[in-house]
Amino acid sequence: MAITINLDSLKQRREFVRHPVNPGHNIYRILPPFGPVDNHNNYPFKRWTISWMINPENGRRKPFALPPFEKDNPDCVSQYVNLLVKKVEEIKKEVAEGSMELEEGKVIVKALNEVISSIRPKSTYFYNAVNKAGVVGILELKKTAHDSLKKAMFQYIQDYSQDPTSLLSDSDDSGVWFNVIRDGEKGDKETKYSVEKCQKKVKNPATGKLTFEDDQDPLPEHVVDSYAQMGYDVYNLYTQMTPDNLRKVLLFNISQLAKVTPHVVVPGFEVDVEEVQEVVQAPKAKPAPAKKVVLAIEEDDDVEEEIPAPKAKPVVSTKPKVPVKTVITDDDEFMSMANSMLL
Repeated sequence: MAITINLDSLKQRREFVRHPVNPGHNIYRILPPFGPVDNHNNYPFKRWTISWMINPENGRRKPFALPPFEKDNPDCVSQYVNLLVKKVEEIKKEVAEGSMELEEGKVIVKALNEVISSIRPKSTYFYNAVNKAGVVGILELKKTAHDSLKKAMFQYIQDYSQDPTSLLSDSDDSGVWFNVIRDGEKGDKETKYSVEKCQKKVKNPATGKLTFEDDQDPLPEHVVDSYAQMGYDVYNLYTQMTPDNLRKVLLFNISQLAKVTPHVVVPGFEVDVEEVQEVVQAPKAKPAPAKKVVLAIEEDDDVEEEIPAPKAKPVVSTKPKVPVKTVITDDDEFMSMANSMLL
């Protein structure tokens, strides 16, 4: 099956369907990579690192996509957050030495920690997925859930030598349903995520005993037939900000925060409100030409070092089959094993 990119899916006016990860069990089937192969390189997911800040154009908070992380050259938001963390430590030191009143220090530290939590860069992973009702949408996973899903996918490859994202449901070529488990309510800092293959009870006709098998129930026919029109190019969900424009957005936010908390102004990020009112926006990405998508999952592209989170101490079917070579791995050993199973 040749899947071509649906150019309408790249238009920013398209309204996204987002699959929720609610407390408890969330059943989804991960769909194949979608969009130009030069974008996805056969990965069924895209990692985005974003920072929520005020949009200077309308005064509303929105996610801004950060440039690719570089250990020796972090983006301006990460630099700024690290400086705020140091500022918090300095203020706590002043309180301990008696050069600042305890109550004053508490107020400042609380305000700075709220700013840190608000704009701190966060990485999430986006997949095309379908629920049991046959609705195709974007599934956003935290890193712990993403890592757990990769392990479950690799286990499926070990067990079946098949692509877990296949649109088909044949005995020798089938995808599988996954259970995304969330343990914790919204706002709960102890919330945990895990992913496992769904299983269903099957009666053995020979023995009459019930056994558990991986759930390979077929996708709705309209999903198989129309995925080229229903999928989302997760590599174009956000407009990638240039370093210069991202800094202008950050300085605008600092200028607004400084009206309430002057301590948010730190060396290297001094602001003048009038100078940062006008922000040049990055150009919108143009749709790429249609290309054939090869169904595969290869080595994880998550090789960049995670942006460290600052830690602040408290103040005191029947469809035609597609040949696939599928690999999910975290190292060369796994890659070699998965490749050998599918060749």
